Amino acid sequence: MNHLSIAIIRTKSLTIKAHFDYLIIEEGNKIKFFETVNIAIGGSFDFSSFKKQIIQYFNLPQTIEIDGTLSPVDFENPPTLFKSSPRDPEATAYLYEFSAPQRDAIILGQQSNSDYWKNIKWIPEADLNSNQWIAHQSYLFERESPFNPPKFSNEYRASIKKIVSAKQTGKLVIFAGAGVSIDSNVPLWRALVDEMKNDLSTHVTDIYDVPDLYYHSRGEKEFHEKVREISNYGKTKFNGVHKKIITLNPVHVITTNYDTHFEQVVENLGLPFSIIRADLDLPYSRGNSLIVKMHGDFDLRNIVLRKTEYDNYEKDFSLILSFIRECFASKLILFIGFSFTDENLKRILNSVKVILEKDIQRPYLYNASSEKDSTQMKESLDQQGIRLLTHESAIDDYFNQIKTSEDQEAIKELSAKGQNTYKFLKVLEEFDPISDSLENLDIQNQFIKSLERFESFGAIPIEILEKITPFKLKHHPKSQHSVNATYSHYEPFHLETLNEELLTYLNSRKNKEGKIDFYTYKNNSTSEQEIKISRYLKLLYSSGIHCIKRKSDTQSYHLRLNPVNAADECYCTRCLFDRFEWKSLIYALNSINAKALCKRDFYNEGLLTSYGFLKTGQLIKAFYALEEVKRESIKTAKHIDYFIACYNQKLLKPLLATFYESNFSDEAKDVIIQKIDSTDLYQILNDLPAERDVKECLKLIMENKIHSSMLSNMENEFETVKENYHNYQKESYWSSGPNHWYMIQSYFFLTSSFYHQNLLFNDENYSFSKMASIYFETMIANYTISKKYTHKIEKLPLFFGETLINFGYASDITDLFKQYRVTSLSFDGGVKSLVNEFKNFLDSGYEQTNLFGEKINSDPSYYSLIQNSHYFRNRITRTFNNFSILLLHCELEPDDVNLVIEKTINFLSVNPAFNASNSHTYFSKFINQYINTISEVNLQKLAFYVLSPDIWTSSLIPSFCNSLIVKTNKHRLFGEDFFQKLIRRTDEKREWPLSLTQTIPFYVLLQPEQQKKFSMLIDTTFNNLNNSRWEVIIKAYSWKMWNPKDQPTIFEPFFNSVAQESVSFPEYTILESGMPEGNDFRPWNHLYLVIQMIYSYNLFEAEFTKKLYSNLKLNMYQWILNPGEFNYDYFEIKWLLTFSRPEILRELKKNQSLSRAIESGLKKNYNPKVAELYYSS
Repeated sequence: MNHLSIAIIRTKSLTIKAHFDYLIIEEGNKIKFFETVNIAIGGSFDFSSFKKQIIQYFNLPQTIEIDGTLSPVDFENPPTLFKSSPRDPEATAYLYEFSAPQRDAIILGQQSNSDYWKNIKWIPEADLNSNQWIAHQSYLFERESPFNPPKFSNEYRASIKKIVSAKQTGKLVIFAGAGVSIDSNVPLWRALVDEMKNDLSTHVTDIYDVPDLYYHSRGEKEFHEKVREISNYGKTKFNGVHKKIITLNPVHVITTNYDTHFEQVVENLGLPFSIIRADLDLPYSRGNSLIVKMHGDFDLRNIVLRKTEYDNYEKDFSLILSFIRECFASKLILFIGFSFTDENLKRILNSVKVILEKDIQRPYLYNASSEKDSTQMKESLDQQGIRLLTHESAIDDYFNQIKTSEDQEAIKELSAKGQNTYKFLKVLEEFDPISDSLENLDIQNQFIKSLERFESFGAIPIEILEKITPFKLKHHPKSQHSVNATYSHYEPFHLETLNEELLTYLNSRKNKEGKIDFYTYKNNSTSEQEIKISRYLKLLYSSGIHCIKRKSDTQSYHLRLNPVNAADECYCTRCLFDRFEWKSLIYALNSINAKALCKRDFYNEGLLTSYGFLKTGQLIKAFYALEEVKRESIKTAKHIDYFIACYNQKLLKPLLATFYESNFSDEAKDVIIQKIDSTDLYQILNDLPAERDVKECLKLIMENKIHSSMLSNMENEFETVKENYHNYQKESYWSSGPNHWYMIQSYFFLTSSFYHQNLLFNDENYSFSKMASIYFETMIANYTISKKYTHKIEKLPLFFGETLINFGYASDITDLFKQYRVTSLSFDGGVKSLVNEFKNFLDSGYEQTNLFGEKINSDPSYYSLIQNSHYFRNRITRTFNNFSILLLHCELEPDDVNLVIEKTINFLSVNPAFNASNSHTYFSKFINQYINTISEVNLQKLAFYVLSPDIWTSSLIPSFCNSLIVKTNKHRLFGEDFFQKLIRRTDEKREWPLSLTQTIPFYVLLQPEQQKKFSMLIDTTFNNLNNSRWEVIIKAYSWKMWNPKDQPTIFEPFFNSVAQESVSFPEYTILESGMPEGNDFRPWNHLYLVIQMIYSYNLFEAEFTKKLYSNLKLNMYQWILNPGEFNYDYFEIKWLLTFSRPEILRELKKNQSLSRAIESGLKKNYNPKVAELYYSS
């Protein structure tokens, strides 16, 4: 049969933002989308062929010429399934989004006024009208009808709920009898025995004696062969009932059948069921789910058919019988495929008679016959402790609403009873007790009741939201493949639903701006009902659902959620941490009175406390806070809180193993790790008395599937991001396609937000860092990409900045910025909020008193944590460095710069985390960036801080002084007070000592009187030195304190020493970069400095210069020491990179022979670095 494929083609509207125009074809007085007939359908549908037909029909360009180079043109987004119609003709519609060149090509065609184009038009989505549409495409505009609740009797409904509840809690065991396999051409017991009877010559009065008589008359081998032959063993295939039993996901299937149909299903679907065919199999079974062939297996020749075998069953199958009895005692049993007169059923019930007499969950027996045929048997079974379920017409009604095309195909192969059984199992599979309990409620209360079971969560996984009431459709849709709602990854934060009732209800809640308000915090001025609605709208928003729309619709029907009072501040531990108010956070953790529940969400106080302990590096306290949560949760039946506490404890283990806390012993840590190791999360989840969807949500958390799924998506998109970036380095490149960076941000945001909203500890682990790294590079690549790229980021979101501060590493950020040549960052909404967060962070690290003049002290609790917790110390330095590296790339207001500098000095002056040699690296870069903006008062404060006695001053002095001297050209700033401070600092015997010569960089910054004093001290120190004199000379020269012209007697020994060394100067290999290759660079560095002095002070005629020239025979040295006399036939242009100092280049540029040699060399072997250096200088 032919299949109609329809292309719904759209492009972004040029007139209305966030709307689309659609490409239609006029056909008489009707209109339609492009369509074509295909022979192949379903899984074999050829997208590439359909795409070619679209391109050919509309004469679309496949390339675009840019600067003489052809670049490929494709659709903006990959095709997505829109709707399907099972009617005649069968049709499937796919949504295509044209890119700009494709749209422009259509417009050009329409402007040509040719007959071909006159019926092809763009129309706005508002003008799409189903009344105009051609009949066989009208299904595209159909809305779904409401669900008709099945009219089960109360008792029947209660029974179904019991069975489904057992399924959801892993306690359903299905007993499958011979009736299950009858539609697979396997005879029932009576037919099997009757055929055996025909081969016997003796008269049989009791039909149950036949198997024994056959066995004894024909022997064991022939007996087994006969049973296999009659049963068609090895020649039959599973039917729909077998498959539906397995996909119903019972914890176990126990069958009296000998066939392999259940094994076939399990193998076909790749499910983890273990097959038990004899007692010996039980101890070696793997996994939690079993298929138990209680009457044996043909291949093992241990089938139970004869009376003798039934009589010896308890002996031969003792373990299996014990297992069956345990199932009756602890699980819910559902019999499928047994008749009322089934001898096997009688024997099974007799073997568990003692158990059935106890007060346990009574088993159920489903019979495919109607109730009117089974009244007497129902009473009989009831007396035996069995509940009978016959086939009600409501099963048919329900099935007809939920059946899929697969179900329709499956029941075609079944008998009437087989069809009834299949329908019953399908109802059990789809029946949702929560949805059923909501049937008689209006849509508002359905919304509330469905989401209130998740109220202990801060966010719900998208995959759970997609399939719960009221977002999913309860019956199978007319033109969709799935009843579920769909989260759009190409339009992130949108949930698409088919539920018209929900859409109508939400539409009624829109405000004047067309948005749906909800309160971020509890608003007591509204009704209890409205408080709940707001609470659950907030839960949706926190889960990443910011907009709800109709699924597969051509109208921009967006119902946007709008948080109200979001700016109000909360003072719970999580919110304090988020705002970087860490002093208040520490105080809240240490003070019972200061603890507060989160105003934004309904969190467990203990989980908030443990979260605060984690973020402040108090890992052991975090563990014991979670222990308290577990104890309280058991008392209050807060099962979700209990599980999350157990899960977070598991996540603490790698952190405890890596970081130390000095106020806890290793033994105390070992005890905790042992407790963590003994926790079995799978067992806890299995035993948790929670509803199915809640359990599934917890399972997703436990297996961290949200992370693995989103990371996989990010990695796939990331490859395209990098490819786009590199391709756009070519001037002629152009590309169409989806917004890859926005999708990566969506994946990352959903993951990080889910962890954050649920107070999960996952974002402290390495796997999350990997995800964050991909996000960072994606954003920077798309921020620095060519402006020709349509999806280029013009301004970064603040979420990126905050995430970078929390989860980045300054060294990696620096490398990333260098790789993508980031010189400045611009944020959507400005940088003020990031500056304020930095101020909060800095304010947390010290106390300021003004009682007897301003005084800065360390905060005792904060200081103690830094000293005791390696983890918190790392967080402090990492956060500070990240703030520094981020903000130095932003354009800050002068007032903000000076306030940050002032607070940073206060913060650093009392913070022991910044005493190490490299701890000021990024702050130094920040100072260098804003040195011209920093006030003189703050420059003085910085200078005094640089000489602080308890920090590694020597690493900070050069960078600070260089920034002042080179970038501001400010000299002679510091007077006597500073000079005295400098002298005291060099005299102090501290952990980080400072020699006087290490302070030479300050020389130029001292006032004249102090320079004289300082020079005298340095002279005295220099004269008293036996070693390291050359290092002092080099430093004094570099910082313009000494030079060979004014202090020739100091420099002469140094020059002579270098000249002497040059006799045995190493023959360095010069790389293409101009740098030497070797291990010991001291001789090279000394020689290079001397050459620099020669050029700076015109020392070409000095005696030591002549000695150098005489001693250094390599061509490069001969050239640089005497460029005027050099034979330029031997010149190599890479030498210019070696001697690229401005003072050297200025002199060399005067040499015409050199200029000719460089130009000639560039023509022979072009070097872009040399060209740039030569022509720019």
